Amino acid sequence: MFVPVSWREGCEDSGPVVDREEDPVGRTRSMRAPLLAGRGPLAKVPPAAAFLVVVGLFVTAVLVRGTVGALLLGVLAVGVGVLLAGTWRVLAPAQRVGRVLVLGLLVAVAVSVL
Repeated sequence: MFVPVSWREGCEDSGPVVDREEDPVGRTRSMRAPLLAGRGPLAKVPPAAAFLVVVGLFVTAVLVRGTVGALLLGVLAVGVGVLLAGTWRVLAPAQRVGRVLVLGLLVAVAVSVL
């Protein structure tokens, strides 16, 4: 079983724990630790900026429609697929299902705007 590096067994702190989250097994994870440690090209991109770019691209693609809109949604789908492939082994099964459903929905919307 894969256990992320950010999980720690127990907690010796005597003060209140404010930056940790407990999982059902009793291990704690620092809420400040990155979800997936890395130094890739997206490591320094603020999450809000990435969200706004994705929403902007999606809205533009849906409004433009046709081949151009489908191509823009295809670019989003490829990006989601790459991120999904890169994080697949560290995702829980429920997370995998949810992300595959989002990818499928994105592909369905891309086909529908043609």
